[in-house]
Amino acid sequence: MAQWSRGVVKSFKTAASLSAYRAVYLSAANTVNYPQTTTNVLIGVTLDAASSGVDVPVQLINGGGSALMIFNDTATSASVVGYATATGKAVAAISTLTSNCIGILNGSVNATATIAEVIFFHNQVTIG
Repeated sequence: MAQWSRGVVKSFKTAASLSAYRAVYLSAANTVNYPQTTTNVLIGVTLDAASSGVDVPVQLINGGGSALMIFNDTATSASVVGYATATGKAVAAISTLTSNCIGILNGSVNATATIAEVIFFHNQVTIG
C-alpha cells in the first residue's frame, strides 16, 4: 500500500453508512455523505468505515497532505483525481470532466478497487 502524509483530521456524523478512503461532502451541519452530484463541494476523505449516524474521521482536503483513496478504475501516475458521485471513489479526471478535482495520483492504479495515494490540491479545481 502507498505511503501517505496525514493532514488535518476532523470527525463528523455520517448521513449514511460510509466506507473508508472515500470522498465526502458536508451534507448537513456536522454531517458527511458521499457526493450526490458533480457540484457537491468535497471537504475530505474518510479514514475509516462507519455506520449511519455515528462519527467518522475525515482528512480535510484544505488541511494539506495526502490521503489514501479507493479508485473506481485504473489510472496512470500523476493523473488529476476527481470523484464518482454516489460512491465517493476516486477517478482519474479527463479533459472533459467538469467536476471538482481534489489532487494528483502518486503512483498508478492497475485494477479497480485499488487503494492509492492522492496528494491534495490546496483547493478544489475544475478542469475542462
